[in-house]
Amino acid sequence: MSFFRGRLISLALVLAIIMQLFANFAFAEPTEKNTIFFRDISGHWAEESIKYLAERGLVKGYLTDNGYIIKPDTYITRAEYLTVLLNTKPNLKVVSDKVKLFVDVKDNDWYKEVVDKASSNGILEGYPDGSFKPNNPITRAEISALMVKINNWNEKDITEDADVFSDVQKNSWYYAAVLTCKLKKIINGYPDGTFKPGNYASRAEAFALLANYVRNFIDKDLDEEPEKTPGTTHDVVSPTPNPGTPSLPSSGSGSTIEKGPFKGKTVDDFLYVSGGDFKILNEEQKKITFEGLVDKENVKKMYYNVEYYGFDTDTPKMEKNNITDGLIIAGPDEENKGTFNENQIPYSWVLKDFEVNKSYFKIYIKLVIEDEYGNKLTKILAIINDKDSDGDGLSDYEEVYIYNTNPLNYDTDGDKLSDYEEINIYGTDPLNSDTDEDGLTDYEEMKAWVILELGTIVSIFYNAPEYEDMGTEGVELAAEKFGYKEEQIILGLDPLNPDTDGDGLPDGYEFRILGTDPTRKVTYGANVPDVDLDMDKDGLSNWDEFLYGTDPWLKDTDGDGISDYDEIRTYKTDPLNPDTDGDGLEDGLELEQGFDPLKSDTGNSGVLDSEKFVSMNLSEETLSDVLTPENRAIPSIKVFGVPDFDINTTVENASEHESVKNIVGVVGFPIDIKTDEDFESAQISFKISEEVLKTTDINNLVIFYYDEENDTIKFLETEVDEETNTIKTTVDHFSIYGVIDIVRFAQSWGIKDILDKLLNPGGETIPPVAEIGQADIVFVIDTTGSMGSVINNVKNNITNFANTLMENNVDVRLGLIDYKDLEEDGMDSTKNLG
Repeated sequence: MSFFRGRLISLALVLAIIMQLFANFAFAEPTEKNTIFFRDISGHWAEESIKYLAERGLVKGYLTDNGYIIKPDTYITRAEYLTVLLNTKPNLKVVSDKVKLFVDVKDNDWYKEVVDKASSNGILEGYPDGSFKPNNPITRAEISALMVKINNWNEKDITEDADVFSDVQKNSWYYAAVLTCKLKKIINGYPDGTFKPGNYASRAEAFALLANYVRNFIDKDLDEEPEKTPGTTHDVVSPTPNPGTPSLPSSGSGSTIEKGPFKGKTVDDFLYVSGGDFKILNEEQKKITFEGLVDKENVKKMYYNVEYYGFDTDTPKMEKNNITDGLIIAGPDEENKGTFNENQIPYSWVLKDFEVNKSYFKIYIKLVIEDEYGNKLTKILAIINDKDSDGDGLSDYEEVYIYNTNPLNYDTDGDKLSDYEEINIYGTDPLNSDTDEDGLTDYEEMKAWVILELGTIVSIFYNAPEYEDMGTEGVELAAEKFGYKEEQIILGLDPLNPDTDGDGLPDGYEFRILGTDPTRKVTYGANVPDVDLDMDKDGLSNWDEFLYGTDPWLKDTDGDGISDYDEIRTYKTDPLNPDTDGDGLEDGLELEQGFDPLKSDTGNSGVLDSEKFVSMNLSEETLSDVLTPENRAIPSIKVFGVPDFDINTTVENASEHESVKNIVGVVGFPIDIKTDEDFESAQISFKISEEVLKTTDINNLVIFYYDEENDTIKFLETEVDEETNTIKTTVDHFSIYGVIDIVRFAQSWGIKDILDKLLNPGGETIPPVAEIGQADIVFVIDTTGSMGSVINNVKNNITNFANTLMENNVDVRLGLIDYKDLEEDGMDSTKNLG
């Protein structure tokens, strides 16, 4: 797109800057009422109300090339309405120790002080999620509530037979506020007897209510201007500062300088000079001479100093200040710099050959005149460089001192509209890429590409060039692919109106979040209004989801296991916070465990719900790694511990863990249980497959765990349920647990005859699973107590014996065990082998 890059030096602009810069210290002048004329309210139903507020300085409007406008039919935001409302209470102060902080109100926001005033004085509470939503349109019900809050009105005037609106029910949170405002004749409602409390308020509606309030309850004009609201263009015609009154001694009249005619002059096509009663004598490129008159008596001294303003990288600043010696003019001796003739009335003065430096965009010459009593009177001559560094059509001076835009960036807010276009063509805010805060940039709202079929919009592209820049399918390619027509048009989206189709959903929300058409209340191809659609089928409409801030495409926005609908309608929990009561336990788990998700300590036991022990089974999701058809010992784990134990615990297949993968007799998958949660005990069960029980008796199976400290496995007391083919044990800590066939394990070590006696005291023989070798020699060594002191001698004897067998080619199977590995049962572990 093309941008305007020319120069604009209009007489109105020059006068505006002159009026800003000129400082006069004469007698005070009375303040007049605001007489702004808004060109867009003629014949509007709210015209008189808006004029009434404007006269009192409560509303200001927007300045465009064609005059002021008020935009009566666009929505007013929560921050804007609060600002105007608080301007009716000019003496309201911030109570610093009562300020409430909101997550979406930053220190540098224009409305920060207003919000602090309201919150610290009990006027503003905000939303349950800690937000204020300053840029959201305000509803008619919210306007009524704030009106009641700021005046501390109570409900004593409300009677049972009070005339209410048909759509305002007694159980509504806003009932008392709406009815109070109605009884006080602030609100009237609609002709059909409704109030429409949930509708967004237009600026006209809000101003009409405020006008009723001011007429009925504010008995004097207000002298404070409202703060600037977002989306306004900056005021070009600023009022001249009120003159001050010099301190005059009683012994003399003192001197004054009347405000002279304003003059501006373009010099060398790059600057103009502003100030008071003076004229330029020459127009050389680098030097200027000023001449002026002082027509009062008792002038004794005159001098000047200079301030230079230039650029320091991206930040304009004053680079040089105050030529300290100045120029004291006491007569013709100083004619090389300036002259001051005190022998005539009016006194004349001349400042000769003042050097102009183009590197500065502004130079202030401050002329100071003193009388015989020491009273100082000041005039300011401003030399303004009309340079436009970024080529956006605005001079550097305008950008820095009028609009607060960046003089080195033609598009300060980065929305693809130049600062000049935003200020002088569209009326949008050059400091805010999304003036109406609807989620679409000003550029996107002004210009769009569409794909058409028989004149009907099929697709909308707000940033078509960006699609192609990224190498993805752009509008042109899409149109060609489907055989449709492609055009660049203005859709009619208003960058100053957040809801073009008036359905209550902001344009950006419809396009970016819902994918609906922001220009139509019913999107093409649908038979239900956009606000009534339920994208995620959770029972909440798009309007509900927008109002509550939930995700219209997710049934459970905060992922706590409860649908958004149930959180809002059934349990009254916060759909945007998985832990509504802040006790560390998600709402879904609280309901699952029988706790109250709205109370951090259900039952008032003095212990947070998240720290109370409950009985639970670990979920299939937690056990999924070992719940497979290949596993012949399916585990289940029941824990007595904190309520969120399951979601913070993992159970993994440990078959390949170095500690257990080579052990003979392991059945199924050993499991590695890991957690950082607190628990008292856990019951671990394994269901054994029929395939395993075809080759061994279930009574031969025991549960073991890996003792990491001693790098060994230990058998646990195991309970057998033959009816369900299940074995189980109870533990108080977690490690690697598994099932082992103790007979196969013993045979692998050659100690089955010992186990026969241990496992079958009655002498019943257990059939072996493997044939015993020609020789079966087991060395059992006692290394406990004093026996350990001679263990080296034993080792040598065993080694010699083994070597002898090998030398004689004896086919023998040898085993070496410490009796402690069999069972921790004291002296009974020592067995007589001979």
